[in-house]
Amino acid sequence: MNKEIDQDFFDKKGYVLVKNFLSEEILKKISFQTNDIVKKSRKGYWPYIRVYNDYPHFFGNLNIFGTDFPFNKKLNDKIYPVVNKIDIPAIIKKLMGWNGFKTSLARLHSFGKFYNYQGMWHRDHEVYPSPNTVQTVLYLKNEKGFRLVPRDKNNLLEDFGLSSKYQTNGLNQKFINLSNYLYDVIDAKAGDLLIFESGLLHQGHCKTNRCHFIFRHDYTDEKIEDENNLMNFEKSLLPDYILEENIESGKIYRKNNSLKFKFFRLKSFFLYFFPRFKSIYRNIRCNKSTKESIYHSTIFQ
Repeated sequence: MNKEIDQDFFDKKGYVLVKNFLSEEILKKISFQTNDIVKKSRKGYWPYIRVYNDYPHFFGNLNIFGTDFPFNKKLNDKIYPVVNKIDIPAIIKKLMGWNGFKTSLARLHSFGKFYNYQGMWHRDHEVYPSPNTVQTVLYLKNEKGFRLVPRDKNNLLEDFGLSSKYQTNGLNQKFINLSNYLYDVIDAKAGDLLIFESGLLHQGHCKTNRCHFIFRHDYTDEKIEDENNLMNFEKSLLPDYILEENIESGKIYRKNNSLKFKFFRLKSFFLYFFPRFKSIYRNIRCNKSTKESIYHSTIFQ
């Protein structure tokens, strides 16, 4: 396990990629269990999933991009003990100079090989800078495409009509076709660990089969004393937490097989093979600095 960190790079850019963070043995164990989680999620056996575009369910598989509560025992009872032994806390404390933190987000991101994925430009914190919250991405497969505007380029966003402090607004901003000069593209390998400040503008982007965990860590004075919860996960993220549908209804995917929804899925699949018509129309009406990408999440991406 590699724990060497380029502190100077992080201080300048607001992110750092720790190469070969996981040993091959640990990577193999985690990958084996996450494959089980992804299979169950795509089949709809686990309701706490996120579907990016609801296409027709070919071979019974949903087009998921995220699985919530991935460590819950009802989904998989073997992965949490392995994850709990990964020494992410030492990396976070060393890099940020924190005494302690809590982990408020744990999600497994995955995506199939056929459909291209491009999310919206957004910040995961209300404002930038956000020195008391960082996120980590634990890569389980080779992955290139994640886009992030680093600290030293953040102020240049104003030239494109974007706030250098607040969240993006409207589709013109969320899918803006930013100059590649403004953002860095993360080229990660399986076993790498990415750490970045939550308030930095970023965009999920992938053309290949991806699989990684994303965690959000928030500063706290509390010391981590529970050996069974070394990342200080919130209770709902722990294996024994009882999930209730009426409480977590916003995070449950309910498949609708009515004729109307089947038609919408078929339409979404058809449009995947064309540029974004609505984006083209909006580009005609807007100024040059806020042109949208017309190929996001299409076969042309």
